[in-house]
Order: sequence, then structure tokens, then C-alpha cells
Amino acid sequence: MAPGYTDYRRRVQYQTYDVTELLREGENELTVQIADGWYRGSCGAWGRKNQYGTET
Repeated sequence: MAPGYTDYRRRVQYQTYDVTELLREGENELTVQIADGWYRGSCGAWGRKNQYGTET
């Protein structure tokens, strides 16, 4: 799970991707899917949820 575990009380990690070379002349479409991840999802073997927040 990129970018990996982070303690959201201290920092917010993010990852960027340069898609410039993938664009073509005319109409292009970019689709993004997000999930709860480390912020709101189950974290670790104990299955604790919403460790850092409740909204995605």
C-alpha cells in the first residue's frame, strides 16, 4: 500500500505520479480510486479502525 504506514498525527505522506507522457491529443480521462488506507481503515493485527479519523 503506497506510500506506506504513516502516523497522521505527525505528518501526511503522499505520492505523485507524472502521467504527462501518457496523455494523447484529444480527450483524456484520468480515474482515481481511494480507500480508507492507514488513516481510517483497519490497522495491524488488532483490527483497530478509525485510528486517526473517521472520514475518508
